[in-house]
Amino acid sequence: MQKCAICVLLVCRHIFWLSIDPDYIFLMYFARCQLTVSIMLLLILGPKVRIRVKVHLLAFSTIRD
Repeated sequence: MQKCAICVLLVCRHIFWLSIDPDYIFLMYFARCQLTVSIMLLLILGPKVRIRVKVHLLAFSTIRD
């Protein structure tokens, strides 16, 4: 997914180099960076959060019974 985003970004930048505003180029790079960081955080922290929630729900269900 990251490779596809980079490819699209580079192709758009080279095709529309003269007509695109520099602010839009900055926004495209920011969106790519933000997407990369968000996916990495989800991959790293997602399983940990899921296990914590699962343990919490199991503990809550045993207390209630």
